[in-house]
Amino acid sequence: SSVAETIRQTINSKGFHALVVALTICDVALLFISIVIEETAGKHRYYDTLEGLSYASLAILSFFMLEIATTLFVFGPIYYWNGEGWMMRCFDAAIVITSFSFELAFRGTEEQIAALLIVLRLWRIFKIVTTTTIVIDEQLTERIEALERENQQLREENAKLR
Repeated sequence: SSVAETIRQTINSKGFHALVVALTICDVALLFISIVIEETAGKHRYYDTLEGLSYASLAILSFFMLEIATTLFVFGPIYYWNGEGWMMRCFDAAIVITSFSFELAFRGTEEQIAALLIVLRLWRIFKIVTTTTIVIDEQLTERIEALERENQQLREENAKLR
């Protein structure tokens, strides 16, 4: 349908990829700010700030969960199991789903879960790498295809001139 095609084009656009990278960087920044506050100033002193950071991070994770659901809807499961970059997409989805689940399941639990949450949240740094790699790969592929088309046109033009 045309709605699905519009969504596909949006998800594959450079602007959308830039948004995902920006949100990932923002999420990582929130994570590091939280860790620094917890380790230096203490959890109880800045409880409200840490809660705000946690909710902001959860909102970003919610966006990524929506992205996963949307890609499953418009591209189908094959998007995660086939084609270029499928391993990165699977790993990225696993990180997001695991992080989101743990954020919801262990919200408010104390120290015993904190270390696990930090490790899982640090995994999300990988999202920057995977998203950036996919964007760069797509840009390079587009450039190569454009150069190949131009090369073919020049060969045809050259053949006509002979």
